[in-house]
Amino acid sequence: MYNYFPDKGFTFLPLLHNTAGISKTAITKSKKHSSSIYLLSTALSLLQANYSHTTLANGIENALSGYSTKWSNQVPFVLDEMEFPESYNFLLNKN
Repeated sequence: MYNYFPDKGFTFLPLLHNTAGISKTAITKSKKHSSSIYLLSTALSLLQANYSHTTLANGIENALSGYSTKWSNQVPFVLDEMEFPESYNFLLNKN
């Protein structure tokens, strides 16, 4: 499910998309999706109390930590598929 993108996503909102580092052009040219897990995570960090964002971030980190015990070289691919920026590659920084 990490690379599933629903047809409906976020309408371009400068605050949200600028915070996520996603330009309107990138979405228009289909280089980025408006319904990625990364964009959802960014929206939760802006719109909800920190609990929702933290819960999602911890869940992703726990899932990737478990996944990396067998396939650590695949973690960058999975994060890229979820459209997280390279700076989110926390597992690579721990090794």
